[in-house]
Amino acid sequence: MSQIDHQTEETLSPLIASKRRQHLEWLRQRTIARNHADGLKVAKEEALKLRAPQDPTTEQTKARLREGTIERLLRTGRLNKQHERAADEIERVYIAITGSMLIKPHRWERLGHTNEPERWPASLSDAYINRYWPWVDELRDRRGVFIARSENNMAPPILDVVISVVVDGHAARDIANRHRCRRPKVIDWLIEGLDLYARKAGWV
Repeated sequence: MSQIDHQTEETLSPLIASKRRQHLEWLRQRTIARNHADGLKVAKEEALKLRAPQDPTTEQTKARLREGTIERLLRTGRLNKQHERAADEIERVYIAITGSMLIKPHRWERLGHTNEPERWPASLSDAYINRYWPWVDELRDRRGVFIARSENNMAPPILDVVISVVVDGHAARDIANRHRCRRPKVIDWLIEGLDLYARKAGWV
């Protein structure tokens, strides 16, 4: 019997089941907000195209501008192949969970219309149970402990930062503006989150 057979909603402890439902609700609300924001962004970009003059930027510069945060950090040595593997797996599991919610997810991989891990391919359900969920659980517990112990400092939003970068493709600058912090801090949180995933997976 596979590990997934022991971890269905009916057999989970009430505490774990409650925490997973909370995470799914967080993903649902985030997906709704993301779809709304994507629609506004497309409309704005189309309007700007109508007014924009001829762009003199070279193709090399354009390619650099299109480079994502993960690609840039890999190129500069801030991230390694294990971090890249973690980012890819987080994206795959996230898309699988929210597949029935998303209209047009970033780098879509068709996995069916279910967010029930027991109905996913074995490799994906294994990633969710043994790596993704323990990673989410630890980050949420860390954040709760930090909030309980600190009155003035902001709890590190590592989970939101990692998902914003690896799934949504948001720039670190935009995430920093949202969390009212500096861009280097966002990069530190991203690296910390991916490093934790890779370590819990046993890849480093």
